[in-house]
Amino acid sequence: MKLSHFNLKEIIVITITRLSLQRRQEHMGLQLRITFNDTDYAYQIINSKLIDQNTTELELILEGEKLELLKDNKKGWIQKDGNNSLDPELIQALGRSVSLRLRM
Repeated sequence: MKLSHFNLKEIIVITITRLSLQRRQEHMGLQLRITFNDTDYAYQIINSKLIDQNTTELELILEGEKLELLKDNKKGWIQKDGNNSLDPELIQALGRSVSLRLRM
């Protein structure tokens, strides 16, 4: 794409969009880590290309297991389908971690 056909404002928007997409692609498949209650966890973001500021669902792989999170306006991040197999505070920490990394 030739940028000479765009004005400065459009070039800035295109550049920011490209950088944002590049950051999201870098997180996909990248092993991320979080420490919660003195325990280290490794996770990957499955659907990082689809994440934006309006995202309310996250798909992660946590310690080799698929994990789906939903953003509840009252409770914050919760496990999808009412599955409570993990500590709700860990779920919150994971949701916040992804939100911060991808600037949701």
